[in-house]
Amino acid sequence: MKILSYCFFILTVVFLIDCLREQASGHVEVQYPGRRAGGSIADRSRDPDLYRDLMNYQWVRIGLSGVLGVVFLSMKRRQDRLDPMSPSFQGAEEIEKLGAYLDKKKSEK
Repeated sequence: MKILSYCFFILTVVFLIDCLREQASGHVEVQYPGRRAGGSIADRSRDPDLYRDLMNYQWVRIGLSGVLGVVFLSMKRRQDRLDPMSPSFQGAEEIEKLGAYLDKKKSEK
């Protein structure tokens, strides 16, 4: 999972560089996934509304990939703190906290 989170961080940097380059040039080309994968092209001077929408899509894409990287890395670190064989194991106190939390959630249902 750590490798996956680092891949998302690298993807975030690549998306950020691409977005900054397109922001500076005023010409954006976006490929988007889906059933009918395709793309859109816009220039800031010719079609400012489409350009703004495509840039917003790219900024959201950057944010989502960065958030996914952070979430996966935090999940991995939490897993390492609770794993008795891990060098970063926090001890029985963390397991007791987790047990109390799970018991609380179970009683709420």
